[in-house]
Amino acid sequence: MGGEATMWSELVTPFTIDSRIWPRTLAIGERLWSNPAKPEIRQMYQRLWAQSYHLEELGISHLKNRGVILRNIAENQEISALQALCKWYEPLKGYRRNKGGTEYQTYSPFMLFADACSADAEAALKFRFLVDDYLSRPTPALKRKITVCFTRWQKLDKALQQLRSNPKLVQLYPMSRSLAVLAKDLQMLATGTSLGADFDKRLHKEMQMAFKPYNDVRFAPEKAVRMLIDFWLNSLKKTAKK
Repeated sequence: MGGEATMWSELVTPFTIDSRIWPRTLAIGERLWSNPAKPEIRQMYQRLWAQSYHLEELGISHLKNRGVILRNIAENQEISALQALCKWYEPLKGYRRNKGGTEYQTYSPFMLFADACSADAEAALKFRFLVDDYLSRPTPALKRKITVCFTRWQKLDKALQQLRSNPKLVQLYPMSRSLAVLAKDLQMLATGTSLGADFDKRLHKEMQMAFKPYNDVRFAPEKAVRMLIDFWLNSLKKTAKK
């Protein structure tokens, strides 16, 4: 009896392969040795994130090389905003990357934003767990934690705009801008005040813009945001009927 983790390498180079194998293979290992009747998803991710840093001690370069890619995109400017943005986006899955073979060729350097993002975006997963907690127990304290994330999304866009522009950064602007616009209206929805008659229509359009794929990545916590929107809109409708 044993287990195997397979790796398809059409969009992988020696420089990026560690980030495509690790730390995700740790999750496969845990799944093989854990009790399948009692999966501990949250605890597993907590252990995975902790062990991810220990992997560096063994020479795994999945974290170090991400910084190299982001510095290349920023042309050696401050990359803290790009690092934060990476934690909310993940590469497209299911062979949807490099559609039409337009972004990667035989000798492409694989130094795009999608190459810096990981398959399980850390901030997105933590946000999903936070939303799950809130929907099961909608306390003001949990709502505040959620709205803090909306503020961060808006600040990320501002931080990117402050960097010296270059062709690689310009490709990320529509992505960060659409997320910031959506975040502003999500904050309004969270308070439930002064939404206006066209709010639902505007919000739907903003969701389409923020959730569509950009640069071979997708906004990872899309499902959690949709659940939040449905919950708050339904709550407002119930309040209006009273």
